[in-house]
Amino acid sequence: MRIEAIYLDDTGSGPRWSPVASAANARRAAEDSRAIGYIGELDSGATRFSLPITNQAGIAQISPGATAVDLTRATASSDPDRYRPSDEQTFVRLTPDEEDERRAAGRLAAELGGAERVSTAAQLPAAGTQPIIGPYPFYYRFARVCRRLDGTLYVTSPFREPFNLLPGARSFNRAFRERFGQPLPPAAYGYEAMALLLDAIRRAGDAGDERGAVIDRVLSTTDRESVIGEYSIDANGDTTLEVITIYSIKDCRRRFGRELPASA
Repeated sequence: MRIEAIYLDDTGSGPRWSPVASAANARRAAEDSRAIGYIGELDSGATRFSLPITNQAGIAQISPGATAVDLTRATASSDPDRYRPSDEQTFVRLTPDEEDERRAAGRLAAELGGAERVSTAAQLPAAGTQPIIGPYPFYYRFARVCRRLDGTLYVTSPFREPFNLLPGARSFNRAFRERFGQPLPPAAYGYEAMALLLDAIRRAGDAGDERGAVIDRVLSTTDRESVIGEYSIDANGDTTLEVITIYSIKDCRRRFGRELPASA
């Protein structure tokens, strides 16, 4: 079976994702009878525009980084069924969700003792405008922060640092650097999203070109060993790999701290 990747831009040539472009990309996939899977989006907002379209078309959608809880589980203000017009589950994400980050940030604040609050990403400066994050303004908008009285910020991210991935990821990091330069933390998650889709197609066997069969294999993923770690996919489409990365930021310098499980 020959598999071809089609690369689409969800920015609409702008500085960040575009609702129009995100929806147009999803429609393009939905209208292509050969399309078997959709990788994306990285941002939860963009995913809210693409997911109803791919879901209606019965296409497996794997997000490397959309963390909004309501994409997979009901919240007080929203229900994931709004993104499931087909009434079927077709969406999977590879990062912990925002609730996982909040729990980790709360535990971190309790450990620090002197933290005065835990704030949400919406209270942070816009991505790309904050110099203290060093080379990673790209995913700063995903952060949760504990602000200490001494001026140190403790930032959480749903992505693992490339240097802190499992030994098996070294070949990925090396190949990425040779072709694109130093990988940002989301890079390995994008790689794994495609790897998971290809594995689901392989596991589907002769039905690898059928959308429903591929969705079933993606959702039945169990104990998968990957560059980001070992994980399974639960009934909601969430990963069981709930690892949060902690950074400290002081005097405009960001330092890796440690990884923290979302649950105690």
